[in-house]
Amino acid sequence: MVLDIIRQAVQIKMTCQNQSLFISEPEYICGCSIALQELSRPKEQMQILKNSKTVEELRVQLVPFFETKCGEYQENPQLYRLFCLLVSSKVTGEITEEMKALIL
Repeated sequence: MVLDIIRQAVQIKMTCQNQSLFISEPEYICGCSIALQELSRPKEQMQILKNSKTVEELRVQLVPFFETKCGEYQENPQLYRLFCLLVSSKVTGEITEEMKALIL
């Protein structure tokens, strides 16, 4: 897995005019990391990101948090797209150690 390519893919999805519905497991992890970094790395959510074993487990715990942020960041199109992407994604799968390297 090439980490820079994954980060670039997430950045492209954040700036694209049309919202992307497709995202891979590594992109989801990277997107969560970027979103939390933009929110000054809240400790509870960062711990959830670092300790989750599957994307499903991560989504169950973080989607409600990201849903509240969607409304708060409508004036920032890039972050708004990122939060909406993380909320609407249906990606599943295990989180590998290689993916955890995407956590900023």
